[in-house]
Amino acid sequence: MTNPEEEYIRAEKRMKLALQGAEDVIRYYRRSENPEEYAAIINRGCRIYEAVNMVMDKMPEQELQNRMLYFHEIEGIFNALCLAQGLITEEDLPEEESRYYQNHDWIVSLARLFEDHWDMKKRYLEMDFEAG
Repeated sequence: MTNPEEEYIRAEKRMKLALQGAEDVIRYYRRSENPEEYAAIINRGCRIYEAVNMVMDKMPEQELQNRMLYFHEIEGIFNALCLAQGLITEEDLPEEESRYYQNHDWIVSLARLFEDHWDMKKRYLEMDFEAG
């Protein structure tokens, strides 16, 4: 049986590592010596994390019965992105604790939508690159 205090300590450590990881990712991505370019890189990364913060901040405003549905939908979107990019497999998708939160099929179909969207965008970019 898990000790609640130990679980809390692990959760606090995990949160600190996650926040540090976010900062590292924002600063590392294509680091540039050009201050203007580096500022743009940091700002793009911040937009992603600010959007996540905004969504998470609004979760408590959901009706009580919808809060966990809302959370699982958000998690599902990120899992679909990871699946579409090949960072995880379908087998890596989390097992939901309740039938109300099962999103496996939705996540897989959303991942396919992301893949199709990216393929289309890549084709446009390739056509522009070849024409340019």
